[in-house]
Amino acid sequence: MPKWKYKVVRWEHIDPDDTEFPYLLDWFGNRGWELCAIFQGRLYFKREIVPTKPTNQATHTQLTILGGLIMPGQITVDTTNETATVQFVDDKGDTNAAAPVGAVVTFTSDNVAVVTVAADPTNPLVANVTPVTEGTANIGATIADASGAPILEPDGVTPFSVAPGAVTVSAGPAGSAQLVLS
Repeated sequence: MPKWKYKVVRWEHIDPDDTEFPYLLDWFGNRGWELCAIFQGRLYFKREIVPTKPTNQATHTQLTILGGLIMPGQITVDTTNETATVQFVDDKGDTNAAAPVGAVVTFTSDNVAVVTVAADPTNPLVANVTPVTEGTANIGATIADASGAPILEPDGVTPFSVAPGAVTVSAGPAGSAQLVLS
């Protein structure tokens, strides 16, 4: 949010009786400026400052897993090549917003006995998910800069946060059948 509500400019040495005076009023007026004062031969115009936001700027994040399904997810102990991805979302809901400059994503699992996560070496917004055994775990992510300080959303106050997602690891399909006689 800007510190000042209005931007003021002045036009030097103008006489209100000069023939250019109406032209200047019209020129500034057509560009959103309003005459706010005439003092000692100077015109002062003001215009409200309206902050602009770059297009496609990330406003929040989401965690995606299982080929595009939003968590929670279901995987089996046999699952391979599973990933968790942090996506930056813009104010229109598009998930292709660029990550903030300097953002470092750290992935976590609250139950490494069930699921482990490791950063993908080729994409810093992706983690490789490896099931270990049956159970439930929460996969999460934090977003900070290289020093560990949180990266802030466009409002300059709220840190980017990622809601964790629950992953349930179940038994894989039967590999073979056996007949047991007793």
